[in-house]
Amino acid sequence: MDIEKLVSFLEYLSPVIVRPSLCSNNITPKSSCQKCMEICPTQGITLDKNSIKINDCISCGLCVTVCPNHVFKLNEDQLLEVKEDNNDTLIISCSPLYTKLENKYKNYVTKINCLGQLYPELVLKLLATFRKVVIFQDANHCKQCLQAEIKILSDLEEYKNVFIDFDNKLFFVNKVADLIPFIKTSNIQPASGRRSFFKSIFTGSKTLSKQILNSALENLDAKDNEKIEKLKPLKKQYLLEALKNHNNVNLSVTLPTKKLKLTNCNFCGVCSRLCPANAIQIKNESEYKQLIFIPGLCTGCNICRDVCFYQGLDWSVNLTVKDLISTQPQILGEAEKRTCEKCQQDYFELTNDENNLCFLCKR
Repeated sequence: MDIEKLVSFLEYLSPVIVRPSLCSNNITPKSSCQKCMEICPTQGITLDKNSIKINDCISCGLCVTVCPNHVFKLNEDQLLEVKEDNNDTLIISCSPLYTKLENKYKNYVTKINCLGQLYPELVLKLLATFRKVVIFQDANHCKQCLQAEIKILSDLEEYKNVFIDFDNKLFFVNKVADLIPFIKTSNIQPASGRRSFFKSIFTGSKTLSKQILNSALENLDAKDNEKIEKLKPLKKQYLLEALKNHNNVNLSVTLPTKKLKLTNCNFCGVCSRLCPANAIQIKNESEYKQLIFIPGLCTGCNICRDVCFYQGLDWSVNLTVKDLISTQPQILGEAEKRTCEKCQQDYFELTNDENNLCFLCKR
């Protein structure tokens, strides 16, 4: 068997990892999220019942950047596995530009499928790990390849009031000649792309083709579909790690992520049961109930707003750094136990109703 030809063939297959159990539309049919479908340059993503179908995938990773629940993953694990030496320089290139490099330089550059997958929190995590992060990017090539503009730097601008040293750590280079000085001063060796590639195949983390992917999704075990996997909000985790490694962070500075606010609630618990990250919870006591919010866990998936019967949840002002890193949950609302004058059942409701009627009796 010609291993080189096999590797060459397999590298063209879609490496997108899909976790449909985390999709908001799989968690509840009331979900309004269609961000992946809207951003896909080939319009190749279809949200079907209990499944996600992908056709004509070009592995750009734009779905990774917009999906709040991290349903899609591409090469971020590969980037995070790069071994740093004295926290030196990480150089990232997309596959087409990587081919322009001489072989003697390729070992110093980490190749990923597309730069479109570099969402802000991941870049911030990398900036917190390395002294310098260099992105080899040709904007004109991106426009031709994706028919869209990749806005890594502009997306990061929202965090510039917190991380003020972008200009000293993050560099964009569009010519091989300008990349060479960074390569010559780099001491790190990224993990072998082919070694990582085969490892991911044997561990089952590689998506081999759209036919295999769609078949696997259509034949998911019914029990797996019924079970909602509680996700780990990686984007928030990367942001928290970046904050932890950043000196002299101003706790009052606002972040480009919102707080939740509550205007009406009967503490039915639907939002807390369906929240995939446990970011919204109900505290049950004998005489009162509280709806609490944990900002560090929230993915912004909007499920709680979509399923609220009262439409009582909405986004409010931006979180501060202090809000995000606080270990104390925020109390969105609380209510004391009441007894319905009509049915004599105990109930809880946020609003002050003089008639003392429960939800059902009001209807």
